[in-house]
Amino acid sequence: MSFEAVSAAVDSQFSAAAQSGPIPLESPLAALGLFTLLCRWNAEAGRVECGDIEWISMEMLLRGQRANPEIQELYRNCRNNLSSRWDFWLLVLRSCGGRRPNYDEVQIRIAWQALNEPETIQSAQWAWKTAGFLTEPEPKKFFQILSMYYLLVGQRHSADTMQLYRACFRQDPEELFRRVEMITPIDLEEIALELESSRRPH
Repeated sequence: MSFEAVSAAVDSQFSAAAQSGPIPLESPLAALGLFTLLCRWNAEAGRVECGDIEWISMEMLLRGQRANPEIQELYRNCRNNLSSRWDFWLLVLRSCGGRRPNYDEVQIRIAWQALNEPETIQSAQWAWKTAGFLTEPEPKKFFQILSMYYLLVGQRHSADTMQLYRACFRQDPEELFRRVEMITPIDLEEIALELESSRRPH
């Protein structure tokens, strides 16, 4: 079982399914997105509860390779050889072919995304911040996955940008999300209210 072969297949699958509008069923983003809908955070237990929904995500990922039964079997074997479900999905998110990271370029594309898809940047920031608060490895991995999902979904139309994001995530996730966290929209309402308050007679 070759992680490199899995990574290459996933990278190709991301590129083939890149398009604007709704996320295609065969896109790895569809598989990843289910975790935002079907998992729940148990605050008392400090863990993520997903039940047995992973088979749905795997089925979506496999459908993107419906014409390649050998690749489907490779995906299954890879998942079965990893003790943590989240390690498999992190492998998916680190799949970027031979792409080299470029953090200056990624900063430009993150800024462009913030102008056009601000809610995806905000969700990625919140998920990454949540991951930073956690010490247990499994829930931390889950929120890292959500962070990347939200970041990628804002560029679902661009195979090139999604690949760049994944390359930067593979190389240095902390640096990637340091760039994401630099996006801090100016709160004009708050500024106006503060100025108004300061000019009122005391």
